[in-house]
Amino acid sequence: MEEGNIVFYVDNGNVYSGKVTEVTYTKPGFTFGIDSYGDCSGQYRISSDQIGRTVFLNKEDAAEAAKD
Repeated sequence: MEEGNIVFYVDNGNVYSGKVTEVTYTKPGFTFGIDSYGDCSGQYRISSDQIGRTVFLNKEDAAEAAKD
């Protein structure tokens, strides 16, 4: 994960995107911020264990999760 990447997330059945900021590597995994998340203003911190669950690296995977 690198700062500036775009990630996609699902909120209430909708797909949104945000730009990755402030990646912090921890053991195990890492955390990162995104510049927006739903109705939250400012940065939102996400743990790497959310990738593939609520946060996705591509829009197609997020859209598939939104169907569930």
